[in-house]
Amino acid sequence: MDDKPALQSDRAVGVSLLTVARNILSEARAAIDDPAQPDSRAVHDFRRQMKRWRALLRLLDPFLGEDGRRLRIEARDLARALAGARDAQSALDALADIAHRSLVLSPTSLVTVRSRINAI
Repeated sequence: MDDKPALQSDRAVGVSLLTVARNILSEARAAIDDPAQPDSRAVHDFRRQMKRWRALLRLLDPFLGEDGRRLRIEARDLARALAGARDAQSALDALADIAHRSLVLSPTSLVTVRSRINAI
């Protein structure tokens, strides 16, 4: 069962929305702060939480006005700042798939491509 906070009939809407917002932001921070989590997972989880945060802000836009727009832009920019790390990990994953399928790249080419991707 999912234990994420949600609107509840026995609680004021504002309190529920505040709980949802805090949960999203705390999960985003936890994704980045967890030293045991692989970097690729941390980036993925953080970007996913920023999508949730931006979606909540869009829903609340009529009530937040310009502040909501500013918060959405900041969340977008934070997620975009990590896009390069995500793209590099995707390239490494694709390269690993190529290596496992014994396609036309020589071992030397695989090492060269992997080192260039790691440099990113």
